[in-house]
Amino acid sequence: MRYAPIQFVVNQSMAADITSKAIPINQVFGYAVQAVYSTSGTLGGTLALQASVDHVEDNEGNILFQGHFDTITNSPVVLTGAGSFTWNVATSNYMFFRLIYTHATGDSGTLSAKACTKGF
Repeated sequence: MRYAPIQFVVNQSMAADITSKAIPINQVFGYAVQAVYSTSGTLGGTLALQASVDHVEDNEGNILFQGHFDTITNSPVVLTGAGSFTWNVATSNYMFFRLIYTHATGDSGTLSAKACTKGF
């Protein structure tokens, strides 16, 4: 079953590092993330997905234990200008993922991201 896309990053400034909220993916075996970024200048920062097995939140999204997030292998992407990038994760055996952006000096612009999940 596919679920409607959820927007989890909305017009965040790329002049600083960005860490999205953790997205729960219990009972989900795959997901896609699309990041859209704009700039009137240059970009040189890096986008990446991170996963956590030990992060814990309640049903309202309150963090009960701030887990350890590790960068997913082959997910980092160095940006060179405005555009978009989509990750398609076919197997996800962890409980949460998030998107991070590590800015480079002089970066400006905005970042938005949506995710679509597929599960039981």
